[in-house]
Amino acid sequence: MALVYLSSTDKDLKEYRDKVYITLRRMAHDVISRDDYSSGGIYSLDKYLKDVAFSDYYVGILAWQYGYIPPRDNHNPQGKSLIELEYHQARDNNKH
Repeated sequence: MALVYLSSTDKDLKEYRDKVYITLRRMAHDVISRDDYSSGGIYSLDKYLKDVAFSDYYVGILAWQYGYIPPRDNHNPQGKSLIELEYHQARDNNKH
């Protein structure tokens, strides 16, 4: 059993994200998805990036939306989207 971080934008591809989530759970993997975070809660960019780094695998479902762009700060000086930052975090931590 592995811990899989499932990344995608909130507004598009929900049907695909749900199918991947269900498939991974049927394969007995634990899955972290943005859908798991409380809808009303505000999570810091640091929380998302730590979850990516902590996971065993990263699965990105990407298509039409670039996604939410967190404020520019030490974690995001170039103004990249959350999805792109998660992807770079996964790549930098050798996630498969």
